[in-house]
Amino acid sequence: MEHFYSMARDYGIVTNPRHYTCMIDLLGRAGRLDDAQNLMKDMPCEPDAATWGALLGASRIHGNTELGEKAAEMIFRLEPWNAGMYVLLSNLYAASGRWRDVSKMRLKMRDTGVRKMPGYSWVEVQNQIHLFQLGIPCIQTAREYMLSWKS
Repeated sequence: MEHFYSMARDYGIVTNPRHYTCMIDLLGRAGRLDDAQNLMKDMPCEPDAATWGALLGASRIHGNTELGEKAAEMIFRLEPWNAGMYVLLSNLYAASGRWRDVSKMRLKMRDTGVRKMPGYSWVEVQNQIHLFQLGIPCIQTAREYMLSWKS
C-alpha cells in the first residue's frame, strides 16, 4: 500500500480510478478483502463496475459469498447487461454449494435478456489460425485438422 500512496506523495503521479481498481484487485487476490473494501471507501470518486468486479472476483477466489453478493448488487445497478458478472456470481454460488441461487441467477439472466457471449478457441496450424466457437458442430473440420496435425 505504501507504494500506491507514494505515487502521488513522492512522485506527483495523479491517481485515477484505474489505479484504485488495480490495487483493489491485487489486495483482493491476496485475500486482503477488508483492505480492498477500505480502499474502495477512500476512493476520491464512486467505484465503477470494474472496481466492483475486482471485488466480486476476489470474493469468488476466497469464497466470501456475502461480499460477492454486495459487489454484484452494485454491478447490476451500474451495468445490468454485464453477463460476465452474472456468471461470476453464479460460479461463486456453485462453489458454495448454493445450487438454488445458481438456478435463480440463470433465470434472472434469461428473464432480463442478458446472454453470455459464446467462447472461442483458436489454434495455429501451418501458419494459419483456425477459430472454433463453442457449440458449433465442426466434426468434419476437426477431423481435417487432426489429420493435418499428424502429417
